[in-house]
Amino acid sequence: MSDMTQQPLPLPVDPAPPVDRPRHPHAYDDGSDEMDRFALLCRLWGSKWLILLVTLVTTLIVDTYALTATAPWTVRAYVAPPQLAQLEDYLARRQAVDRVSGINADPQAIANHLFSQFTQRMASPNEKRAYLSTTDYANQQTEGMDPQAREAWLTEMADNGLVVSPPDEKNTLPYFTLSVSADNPQAALALLTDYVDRINDKVMAKDEAEFRHHVEAMILARQKAQQDINNSLQTNRDNQWGDLARPSTTVPLIGGENDSANSVGQRETGRVLNLLEQLGQQPVTAQGYRYEMSPDEDVKKDRPSKALILGLGALLGSILGLGLALALDSVTRYRRD
Repeated sequence: MSDMTQQPLPLPVDPAPPVDRPRHPHAYDDGSDEMDRFALLCRLWGSKWLILLVTLVTTLIVDTYALTATAPWTVRAYVAPPQLAQLEDYLARRQAVDRVSGINADPQAIANHLFSQFTQRMASPNEKRAYLSTTDYANQQTEGMDPQAREAWLTEMADNGLVVSPPDEKNTLPYFTLSVSADNPQAALALLTDYVDRINDKVMAKDEAEFRHHVEAMILARQKAQQDINNSLQTNRDNQWGDLARPSTTVPLIGGENDSANSVGQRETGRVLNLLEQLGQQPVTAQGYRYEMSPDEDVKKDRPSKALILGLGALLGSILGLGLALALDSVTRYRRD
């Protein structure tokens, strides 16, 4: 035998048995997602009557509320420049003054100017808030509100409840649109017509004040011209009487061509003054707009279509029904496990 000790060969060692580790409750093997989705659909199908019932009840509730809840009424009016026939007295007065001034004003330009002033004031946020703050409707709607809440209501109403829109160029509508919304048609119509009358009165009052100021300036100028004529006449007469007092072989004729011309000018100035004074005293009412369509012809209740309400109710009911079915299924499985 050899001196070397025979070493035994190592025996193969069996691998350690696999250790069963706890699986995560949401961990799935390959292909299990599709099976879980199918199982979920089966469970939801089993709750189909619950889902259907919740959908029907929710749709009925939404539809009933939408149809019975208070919806605002909107009144709409279309305004355009006034026709010249509406301004007959107003234009006659202006044209008489223009003739004295030597100005040939275009009647249509005057009408367009009035309408421009009217639409600018009508669209002013300050004008809208100032008007709304004085109305009985605003007082009723803001009764019991604190000052801050009242201001917020007035701002919201001026922005969205009393809307002035310029002409729609895309649809070639050459009219300004004024729409007013309120909780009943009578209030909406009253707000619209009162606001239009208020704005028109302000425009005409401003125009009348400017007109009177212009006439008064013309009267003062004519009075000064008349005084100058009188002074000139008196000076000529004084000079002529002075010439008579000096020795002379000839006697000058008192008066003459200059006095005749001054007298004519004096009479013409007096006539113009009398006309201007009469024009300045004549009260003239005019309307700087016209209704293209009467406000009471376009009164509508702002309510979404019934098809839209039913669709939204069904969608909401389906979501609630699926959510309730999933919740009940989770509770059932939890108790079973």
